[in-house]
Amino acid sequence: MDRAGRRRDLHAADTLRIEVTDTRGDRLPCPREPGWDAESGRGLLLVEAPADRWGGSEGRFPRKTVWAEVGPETPEPVSSGSGVASAIPQGT
Repeated sequence: MDRAGRRRDLHAADTLRIEVTDTRGDRLPCPREPGWDAESGRGLLLVEAPADRWGGSEGRFPRKTVWAEVGPETPEPVSSGSGVASAIPQGT
């Protein structure tokens, strides 16, 4: 079976949405824990790591689209030592 695919990147406000459509519409994405020696099953782990949201949808048979949205990074709060968290690292 030919697995021709298409990728589309969309920008809206401060969010990037990446869509990948292929002709393997027989199954939608489902996260799983692949075995250490598995040769497949890690794709969604790679999508999920940087994504704020992701999902999949069925298209005209036999197509499906998997998408992920990534927004701007928010700095992790850093403790200032005063018991109050701060998004800006404090000097010493």
